[in-house]
Amino acid sequence: MLFNKIMLVLIGFGFLACAAAAVVYDVYLALQLNRILERRNHSLEASRTEKVRAPHAPLIRRGVIRWNEAARTAAGKGAARS
Repeated sequence: MLFNKIMLVLIGFGFLACAAAAVVYDVYLALQLNRILERRNHSLEASRTEKVRAPHAPLIRRGVIRWNEAARTAAGKGAARS
């Protein structure tokens, strides 16, 4: 019984760690996206004042912070997509 209790506690902390890691990773992606978009806006504003055409920035797929997956993982229901 004690072994089962310890294993369940460790598994629970593992789920919490996975959920926290998913949130941290999504926030990191959001910050990178904001940095890229800000740099692109800055270059477009500079090109308008200089009357020079700015090179096209590559299209970047905008990521979404997956709060629901993190919450499901923390609740122990897994991170299955719905």
